[in-house]
Amino acid sequence: MKYPKVLIISHNALSLTNNMGKTLVSYFSSFPKECIAQLYLHEGMPNSNTCSNYYCFDDKDALYSIFNKSIKGKIYKGRFFDENSSSVCTGRLYSVGKKKKPVIYFLRDILWAFSNVKNDQLIEWIKEFNPDIFFFASGDYGFSYRIASSLSKYFNVPLATCCFDDYYLNCTYLHDFLGKTYHRYFMKNVRKIMNQSKVLFAINNYMANEYEKIFKRKFSVLYTSTSINLNPIPYDQKKGICYIGGLSLNREQSLLAISRMLKNKKIKKTDCIVDVYSEECRDNIIQLLSKKNGIFFHGSATPTEVTEIIKQSLAVIHVEAFDNSSRKRTKLSLSTKIAESLGSGTVLIAYGPREIASMRYLEENGVAIYSDDINELGKKISYYLNDEIQYNYLVKKSLQLAKTNHSIESVQSSILVELCKAIKS
Repeated sequence: MKYPKVLIISHNALSLTNNMGKTLVSYFSSFPKECIAQLYLHEGMPNSNTCSNYYCFDDKDALYSIFNKSIKGKIYKGRFFDENSSSVCTGRLYSVGKKKKPVIYFLRDILWAFSNVKNDQLIEWIKEFNPDIFFFASGDYGFSYRIASSLSKYFNVPLATCCFDDYYLNCTYLHDFLGKTYHRYFMKNVRKIMNQSKVLFAINNYMANEYEKIFKRKFSVLYTSTSINLNPIPYDQKKGICYIGGLSLNREQSLLAISRMLKNKKIKKTDCIVDVYSEECRDNIIQLLSKKNGIFFHGSATPTEVTEIIKQSLAVIHVEAFDNSSRKRTKLSLSTKIAESLGSGTVLIAYGPREIASMRYLEENGVAIYSDDINELGKKISYYLNDEIQYNYLVKKSLQLAKTNHSIESVQSSILVELCKAIKS
């Protein structure tokens, strides 16, 4: 099947160091480079070589272009990027924008509405690339939906939309000042995109089922893809338990519950200290990541290092928080770490509310040491990690599910088929 030319519109650049970027890379890494281009709407240099044709128009460009129409964004083309570097900058403007309050959402949307984002340089760049389809990675700001919709109409090019997180059903700011007003405005933009798109994707089947009910459209499931470790390291050569990733949305509380519980356990091939690799920089959180709480904090790790750490570890931890706000925010999400862990040949330990999509997915498929009760989880960890036969049984089941749902071949074949159908229609 011939590869179409896909122009990705998203908040962040393609990346191996943030969840959205990693997922997009997993979808398009097998596409020829000349068939992929990306317009991204956030400050930062690209750091993925999946694509070599980027257009960046960020918040500073949006602000300055209101007063100076010569501000038109930046093009990065035909360059080789360091895939272990961070693709995102966090200047003062973004520190304000990160405060997810309805007033901030409104202000940022107004800023972009008056900006010069749809400028002649961007138009010429898109014409030169000549896309067959736009692929919109949806987010939580209305302005990105308006940009994707407007460009699709302007060029008369079909639009595909993919949902990665739930910003629609489980809104966390409804009870804040202007919360309901902004959400109504936001959902107006969302429904316009859903109706306009030729094909709709969701990151898991739970999200797809819920969105089909509210948008009255069919959603295809696009799991995150990952490489499958066909020759996992044997049980007797593995060592330690690790946690890799961010600690936002109160995840540190669930991680601490596990690390404190493990201090009183006797697990083969581990000193019951959880090795944590994270870019976490909040002082109050870092102080909790201490040996007295059963944690050794290593700081951040590069994507290459992360792959090796997981393979070498006896187990890797995935957690979600139990407070109501975090439950709502993560209810329909499926972390990129789950696919990576399932395909690694290392056992996954999961702790979080049973109704959250990631926990449901792991429990229903029987591919993790999971419980929403910390004492029961401790017993299961001892059972599986101390018994080589049970450990290898869990690894085998995990790899089978990874091959079925998360292999690069199956996921990229699905996206290719759906995009080609959308273009033909």
